[in-house]
Formats: sequence, C-alpha cells, structure tokens
Amino acid sequence: MKDIEAIRKEIDKIDNRIFDLLKDRLKLVIDTLNVKETVEDLTREDEIFRTISSICDTEFEDRYIGNIYLTVFKEGKKIKEIIQSREQDGKEEI
Repeated sequence: MKDIEAIRKEIDKIDNRIFDLLKDRLKLVIDTLNVKETVEDLTREDEIFRTISSICDTEFEDRYIGNIYLTVFKEGKKIKEIIQSREQDGKEEI
C-alpha cells in the first residue's frame, strides 16, 4: 500500500499536467473570439458532454468530469465576455 505522501506526489504530477492543459485550452477558447461572434455554443458543449459520457467507465467518473467541464465552460464564457467588453471599451486584453 502506498503512503499518503506518495499518493499526493502522484496527484501533484497529474495536477501540473492538468494546469498546463487548461492554460492551453483557455488560449484556444480566447482564439475562438476571432472566429465566431457568440460566446456560447451549446451544441459544442453538448458534444463534449456526450464524449465525456462515452469515455467514462463509471457514473462517478461521468459526474466528476462533467462537473469539472461545467465550470470550465462557465469560466471560459466569463473570460471571453470580459475580453469582449474591454475590446469594446478600447482597453487592452488580459
């Protein structure tokens, strides 16, 4: 059995990979502002939720990852709205 410190070190390594991937994802989300007019794309979100459900092996995984993506979508929309507002006001981006 692993001790708690060994488990936490593994979690930290995974978290660091997730942090980098989320930063990369946000950059791409911001790039979509140059391609489309609307902040929200419910069809795309539904597609991602279907993908999540199809790759998850258990109800707990589906719930866990699905809830994380709800937050990812919500925060991405907020940031896009902030950027759009700043651009309309003639202010620089983040």
